[in-house]
Amino acid sequence: MRIFAYVEKGWFSINVIAMMMFVLFSNYCVDFIKSDSENIGALIHILYLFIMNAFVISGLYRMVVFMSEKARSREMILQTQLLKVQIEQLEEIKTTYQRYRHDERHHNLLISEFAKNGQIEQLLEYVGNLEEEQEKWRFEELCNDDTINSVLVIYKGKASKQNILFQSFAVLPAESQFATIDLAVIISNMLENAYHASLVCKSPFITFHMQEKYGKLVIECKNSCSESVEFHNGMPKAIAGHGIGTHSMVSYVKKYNGEIQFSEEKKVFQVKIVINM
Repeated sequence: MRIFAYVEKGWFSINVIAMMMFVLFSNYCVDFIKSDSENIGALIHILYLFIMNAFVISGLYRMVVFMSEKARSREMILQTQLLKVQIEQLEEIKTTYQRYRHDERHHNLLISEFAKNGQIEQLLEYVGNLEEEQEKWRFEELCNDDTINSVLVIYKGKASKQNILFQSFAVLPAESQFATIDLAVIISNMLENAYHASLVCKSPFITFHMQEKYGKLVIECKNSCSESVEFHNGMPKAIAGHGIGTHSMVSYVKKYNGEIQFSEEKKVFQVKIVINM
């Protein structure tokens, strides 16, 4: 059962192998007992075979767990690399937006010249183009930390395109024990799961909250979900093709000796993380 909590695929093949071994072993034991049932050595031999069979079957299951964990680790590494690329792209947008803000004085001078000369059509065209460019490079400030802010901006943009209400309040203390990129991976996985769950809801929403409380960093995320969530050992039961993000969050939270809690009530799913500062 402990292995079952971690392995999502490969059960059919591994159980076929285990059952074949068990049938062959059982058949061998029956034949052995029939041929020489009063021999103590035979019973010891059967006991030895039974122990070896148990070790082999256990080894097969552990091999599946090991391969599953390796695949999950590779997925987490790729996920982190992708997030870094997205953050870098967003940083470029932020730099461009800051340059536009810096050039605002020049834009105002040109607008003033158009107005003084009565060039209304040129003025309207210039202002329209300027607004279009500024909207394209607009960069919101959703958190005091640049990396976390980039993650929130990314997911607010994704939510907005799907008409998902996105609300956030995030303040990261200046001093903390964890790497910002680790925190960014935790939050991105949290928001990614919330985003996918909200896509199929009638009134989709995502709310994110992060701040320091009593010397601990508290992160909470709530989102709409279309149906009740099943849990296994406190973890939401994975659906085929999903679940990597949840395990990734748990791994990073454990890395900092934090606590993570999943819950669902009235089709509102909640994740709460508490990490010591």
